[in-house]
Amino acid sequence: MRSFNAELSFSIISKTFFNPIDKTRTVGILKIGIDSQSIPHSLLPTAYCLLPTAYCLLPTASTMNKPVLPPRTDPSAPAMAAIAFGANLGNAQQTYKECIRRINALPETSVVKYSSLILTNPVGGPAGQPKYRNGAILVQTRLEPEELLNQTQKIELDLGRVRTIKNGPRTCDLDILLYDDVVMNSPRLIIPHPRMYERDFVLIPLREILGEGN
Repeated sequence: MRSFNAELSFSIISKTFFNPIDKTRTVGILKIGIDSQSIPHSLLPTAYCLLPTAYCLLPTASTMNKPVLPPRTDPSAPAMAAIAFGANLGNAQQTYKECIRRINALPETSVVKYSSLILTNPVGGPAGQPKYRNGAILVQTRLEPEELLNQTQKIELDLGRVRTIKNGPRTCDLDILLYDDVVMNSPRLIIPHPRMYERDFVLIPLREILGEGN
């Protein structure tokens, strides 16, 4: 049996690709390369056939380049959560500051960091609506995920959020993106947020509060 050593290279293209056939989006493409110079020419077909196996041996390949919260090393410490902010009605800058203040005043909750606001085009919804201001807020909390959702939805209502048109204009939108390393899918709440990895207007502020590059 012949054996050989070869170097594999891995890289992520961080870009969203839309498939019009099945209407799915791919947020990143994992590229696997192989150093063909180190392999006898006759064995190249075999080497390339092994690439899918090499991919399967990467347990974190599907999560590469995706923002994650820092691990909680002390079980008694509060949980970390990331919350997205969006608004395109009223004074979004002032609303953002008020959201931060109100979240910081929630029981057993404190704001650790918040991002700057970015100006983005609307995604979906009715045509002609104003551009959005989007940001992200990192918090420590002892509230359970669904109780945190209750509290953020109350803040939305108090600040004038009206849910009449899907993806319509709004004074305030708060979405829980991440909560520690929790993965959940309840009728009211999905964590991680199911569309966050498709949306630069979510990822850019999120990476800012996590100290990651854009």
